[in-house]
Amino acid sequence: MMYLLGKASLVMMASLLLPLAYCFYEGSPDGMVFLFVFLLMAASTAALHVEGKVNKRHLSIKDGVQFLLLFWWWLAFFGMLPFLGSGQLSLMAAIFEAVSALTTTGVTLLPVDAPFSMWLWRSVLAWLGGMAFLVMLVTILPHVNGCFGLTLAFRRGMSFSSMLKPMEHTSLQMIGVYSGLTLFSWLLYVLAGLPLMEALMASMLTVSTTGGKDAFDWFGVDGNPLPECAAAFTMLLVCGNILRYWRTFRRRDFRDYYGNYEIRIFLAMVLFFGGFMTWNLWYHGIYDFFSSLLHSFFHVLSFASTTGFATSQVGQWPDTTLFFLFLLAFVGGCMGSPTGGIKVIRFVVLFKLMGLEVRRTLHPHMVAHVIVGQNSVSQKIVERILSFFFLYVAAFFLFVLVLCLSGISMSEAVGMAIAGFTSLGTSLGLAGKTSFTEMPDIIKVMGCLFMVFARMEIFAVLLLIQLSFGEIRKRW
Repeated sequence: MMYLLGKASLVMMASLLLPLAYCFYEGSPDGMVFLFVFLLMAASTAALHVEGKVNKRHLSIKDGVQFLLLFWWWLAFFGMLPFLGSGQLSLMAAIFEAVSALTTTGVTLLPVDAPFSMWLWRSVLAWLGGMAFLVMLVTILPHVNGCFGLTLAFRRGMSFSSMLKPMEHTSLQMIGVYSGLTLFSWLLYVLAGLPLMEALMASMLTVSTTGGKDAFDWFGVDGNPLPECAAAFTMLLVCGNILRYWRTFRRRDFRDYYGNYEIRIFLAMVLFFGGFMTWNLWYHGIYDFFSSLLHSFFHVLSFASTTGFATSQVGQWPDTTLFFLFLLAFVGGCMGSPTGGIKVIRFVVLFKLMGLEVRRTLHPHMVAHVIVGQNSVSQKIVERILSFFFLYVAAFFLFVLVLCLSGISMSEAVGMAIAGFTSLGTSLGLAGKTSFTEMPDIIKVMGCLFMVFARMEIFAVLLLIQLSFGEIRKRW
């Protein structure tokens, strides 16, 4: 545990260098806050490195589940210190801000006039959170719960192991692809006309699918459509299966990627929803046809990627359009992407299973399997996807119930729950609630818990509870 936490702390300590360098270059007083946090992290990393030198080379399921929970709160503790030290946020608000950024939710409590260094640190935290999720997705989550369909989305070329050495090799591959996408997005934003630092922030928020509402007007300024084009293209790339990018680039065979069944379904989904929303906005006279086309496809990609960027007052659109945007957020992108939601491949399996059960009712003696593309889905994977869907929906309604107990309306509670579970912060505004700021601290605590649980793929939380009760019964 200490060995893995030491590795994570080292990466986070390196990320502190960016806001630290910016503060000292600009002469910002927040530089001393970042310097203190950097020194504290350096001491913690050194202690973890020394204590974790001698460790098991194999990660058990129990170790993996415990590390998943400890990992997010460890990063959240150090991530909230700059917000707290700067005086911009209270203790509870700083913790919520750090958890929201690390889980790429995008809900922010920072005031609009907060220093640029705080917005930069929030972007760095969000980028780290997106990278951490992808690294967990290819290392620990397959060992703990099979990721409920990850092996279906990437059958060959990616070996999952509970041994530390293969985990490190796979992690480096994932970090390399993720960093490459960030640099490419940064270049697109710079070419689109954004200043260097703001382009870097925009690329980190887009690639990590954090997005959301912030203090910067990057889109729709002076009639320049290039930033929107850069964001839309980046969101399209991020929605894909990033696990396959490494193999695609290594083989120089792009047909292998876009010939994937899940990718084709996702692109068809984008075309269908984008076309319908274009017609709907144009029919209701909200925009002309060309503007309806641009706004529709931008927001389809924004909500499908759970980034939440907006170029207009989406809350004033027709209710049918808003409903489809909510559906896109629940679906999310492809398996192996940093997006939130349930993921496309899981819905494909669920719909195919539904059709199969209808045919079995008509032909009781029929022997058939769920087929995705050219691959037969094993019964074990189907059962795991069904379990995940049930747990996801049950946890979602539990969060809605908890939020309703605080006195807010049902629509506001649903909007907040969608924001926490799909990592789509923009859904707050669509449901009539713009911020968690005025909510009591206990609701912020519950929000932090549910955001982390959703990022842990829920099932790992149940495993942790089961293991904890097992230990209690054994000692009793």
